[in-house]
Amino acid sequence: MAIDPTARVLEHLRRIESLLAHLLVHAAGTEKQLDAIALLDKCGFSPTESATLLGTTSNTVNVALHTLRSRSRRKPSTASSRQER
Repeated sequence: MAIDPTARVLEHLRRIESLLAHLLVHAAGTEKQLDAIALLDKCGFSPTESATLLGTTSNTVNVALHTLRSRSRRKPSTASSRQER
């Protein structure tokens, strides 16, 4: 039984995407999982994709994203602080 060429190309693209994500995380020097999750999120990876790449669960990624978003809501923006001066 022959493998569908389209499926083969899609599998290769998935592998390339995974390798690029690993390179991105390591090149950025992100030692902390939270930083890696933030970086992957900014690059458009879903929580499930990020979890697979980082060897964790999508629930862990979702909790980390919630934490990051909560922190960013609490911090006053530096741009607005500059405007007030």
